[in-house]
Amino acid sequence: MKIKYIELFWGENNELIYGVELKNNKALNKYIDKIKILHHKHVLGEEYFELCFNRLYRGKVIKNKFYLLRNELILYIFFLKNFNNILRHLTKKEVNIEHDFLFKDQGKIVLSSIGEEFVKLSNEVYGGKRIFFILDKDEFSQYIDLLEKIYYKKNNLDMGYYINNTRYILSKEEKNKLYLDALYAFADEALDKKDKSGFYSICNEIKKLELSNL
Repeated sequence: MKIKYIELFWGENNELIYGVELKNNKALNKYIDKIKILHHKHVLGEEYFELCFNRLYRGKVIKNKFYLLRNELILYIFFLKNFNNILRHLTKKEVNIEHDFLFKDQGKIVLSSIGEEFVKLSNEVYGGKRIFFILDKDEFSQYIDLLEKIYYKKNNLDMGYYINNTRYILSKEEKNKLYLDALYAFADEALDKKDKSGFYSICNEIKKLELSNL
């Protein structure tokens, strides 16, 4: 599975967004077929999570999206982990396991076992098309792990290498990027604390730095 981390950026509704993009090994179209997990955090402290499933279907790009609050995301994670535990103990006689997860007023995700090694992750929004992804056991476990990291806000950007490796000399562009990443992290922390003045002060610094890089 190919994993791409999506760094913090500004959304259209005055919110910070970050997340991860996944492309499974059996994707038919490596450019379009993808899964995204996004965390949205508004300036007032409100937050929600977005699950995106993009797939090329009969010449058209289908984009199914589901929106969850924090307490709903953890239920979805438990649902996936429960299915994963069942999958580990499957025998050859039990190869047609299927579980559903319903999103209120949105649609559903259906997990199906394919033999003993693969999971079919289907999703359908109400009034839309059903699309699916085929994940092997390791990819399915990775998907769950990444959801948990987003839920628990674990930072996947390893800045320690640059700080601890004294032989590595940062270029101006790398320094600016490192500083910008840190500012976004501080802005995210200010949102957690609902510190409006601190948040806007950091935002002004971010804008100055971004303008200087143009």
